[in-house]
Parts: sequence; C-alpha cells; structure tokens
Amino acid sequence: MTKDTTVMRIQRKQRKRITKMSWSFQTTTEQTLKQKTMRSELRKMLESKMRSKMKHNRMRSEVKANRM
Repeated sequence: MTKDTTVMRIQRKQRKRITKMSWSFQTTTEQTLKQKTMRSELRKMLESKMRSKMKHNRMRSEVKANRM
C-alpha cells in the first residue's frame, strides 16, 4: 500500500516535470543542469535586485522622516 502510494507520488512528480519541460521533451542531463544553473543565477539576480530596492526604499523613507 505505502509502496504503491510512493511510486504514484514519484510518477506524479515526474509527470509534472515532463509537463513543465514539454517544449524539450528529451532533455539531456547537461541541458537540465544548464537550466538549473540559469534558474539559480536568475534567482540570485532577482534577490540582489530586491535587496537593493529595499535598501533604496529604506533610505528614501528615512529621508522623508528627516524632512518632517
């Protein structure tokens, strides 16, 4: 029973992954690795962007508070 459910869960995950990458059905491991690195790099870029934005906003709010 539990074995079947775990197998089902794994298959469901694989199916999701396949639907995600349906445009490239047979992705080689190299391609997937490239995609992963790209994703992580994008995430890093976004995080740094958000951080700088937050810093900027904090500075602006401090300037506003000082002006009051």
